[in-house]
Amino acid sequence: MVWTPRSQRLGQRNLDGPYDGVPTHLRGPLIDWLEQSLLNGGEWETGLMTTLTVRLRVPITPGSNGWDVMQAIKKACQEDENTFLDFVEGVLYAKGLWSSEAPHLKELLALAGSSLTVSSDQPILVDVVNPQSQAIYDSAVTGNDEITVQLQEAYGNAYGRSPDPSDAWDHAIKAVEAILRPVVQPNNAKATLGNVIGELGGQNGGQWEVVFPGKDLDNNVVPFVETLKLMWPNTDRHGGGNGRPPTLDEARAVVGLTATIVQAHRQGWVVRRR
Repeated sequence: MVWTPRSQRLGQRNLDGPYDGVPTHLRGPLIDWLEQSLLNGGEWETGLMTTLTVRLRVPITPGSNGWDVMQAIKKACQEDENTFLDFVEGVLYAKGLWSSEAPHLKELLALAGSSLTVSSDQPILVDVVNPQSQAIYDSAVTGNDEITVQLQEAYGNAYGRSPDPSDAWDHAIKAVEAILRPVVQPNNAKATLGNVIGELGGQNGGQWEVVFPGKDLDNNVVPFVETLKLMWPNTDRHGGGNGRPPTLDEARAVVGLTATIVQAHRQGWVVRRR
């Protein structure tokens, strides 16, 4: 049973968030997490701490010991929340996703109602994703292949702390190409998603079927081709000079669609010849 505070049960205030950045109630616990993570057997990990301060452009006094460097880190975190989160992510990245620090951080962020969480497959901070979408993504990246690599890149660029909608979209397309190219265009190593759509949606379309049965239960490839057209091309790669940068919502929608296609692929070929 999960306890819901009385004030929230009575509708007097909403404690769930999400809270962006580093809200006041999370600052102290996050500083504690940093300090505990940078202490190893009672000794400061001065090498890692110095590396992070240099990487994040935080000045430290020459000859500083571990305690001094930690004070410089705390001061920088108090002055700028982006630097604060960079230090948190830097320590997480150095320790690794499977370290004891990672689940502790994830639990802490969730308890605080943060808009951020620890990625399920990379040692980075990402925006909170709804459980259904997260489950589809987790199932999609189970393979040790190019598809997983591209989808992870797309996911990181769509939900990471420094999102890049265009790059997220591009890697999503590459993930789908990695699925379909060997099946639909096996003799064309440079085939694009556009080539795949041309083959499936052209005069040879009737020779293909998809794993999705469709309303007529005939596994018609046409609805799938229309789905692929929703993600191709990336809006800022559009021909004719009419392109525009995609929005973050658009890119996340494309990444979600890609995860669904990849997850279906993991269960059996999405596309095959009749």
